[in-house]
Amino acid sequence: MPYKRSFATFYEVGQGEIKESYEVNNSVKWAGGGFLSSTNDLVKLGNAVLNYKLIDSITTAKLFEPVKLNSGQINSQNYGMGWRNDMYENIHKDSHKVNIIHHGGTAMGSTAMLILLPEYNLTVAVTMNRNASVKETKNIFFSLPHKLASLFIQASKQHNIKYQ
Repeated sequence: MPYKRSFATFYEVGQGEIKESYEVNNSVKWAGGGFLSSTNDLVKLGNAVLNYKLIDSITTAKLFEPVKLNSGQINSQNYGMGWRNDMYENIHKDSHKVNIIHHGGTAMGSTAMLILLPEYNLTVAVTMNRNASVKETKNIFFSLPHKLASLFIQASKQHNIKYQ
C-alpha cells in the first residue's frame, strides 16, 4: 500500500508561488531527522526531557553537552547529540543570560523548532506546514519560539509563578 499523508498538506513556497510539496515518506528516515509530529507532542517530548521522564539526568546532560572537536574547541554551533546548547541574552529585557537547548529544521514542505529552557522548566514548540527560506528560517521562524518564551516568562513573573 502506498504511503498516504493523513495529518496535513505540506506546501513549498518559492518564486512567488505556493504549491503542494513533493510527497515524502518521513517515517523511513528517523535517524536523519524526518519524523512527523504535532506541536502538542513536541511539547510533551520537551517536558519529558526536561523532567527526566524519558532518560535520566546524567544521560540528558550528555545529550546537551556540545561536542568538542579534535582541537579541543567546542564546535561552532554548540551542537551536542541532537541538540544545540546556547546562552541567550534577548529573552529578558535585562542582560540576564538564559540557557536554551534547541533543535529545529526544515523538510519537504514543513518547518519546526523546539526549544527547552531548563531554568524555567519551559518547552516551546512551533511548527508550520510549509517550507521556509534560509532567511525566513533564521530571522523570523526560529526567533518566534524565543519571543513566545519571553512573553511566558514575563507573564509568569508578573503573576509570581515559581518554576519547578
